[in-house]
Amino acid sequence: MKEYKVIYEKGNMNPKIGVEQFENLLNTLAAESWEFRFVTGTYVIFEREK
Repeated sequence: MKEYKVIYEKGNMNPKIGVEQFENLLNTLAAESWEFRFVTGTYVIFEREK
């Protein structure tokens, strides 16, 4: 079974989050076994096995 995480919704992201913080978030997700899955016009989706 897979679970999904939406980490970015355009227009709702805190503008104070910079590239470095965003990269840190991606690294944190990777450490928790989240894998990048796809991008839509609004969302970046990650998934992992439950």
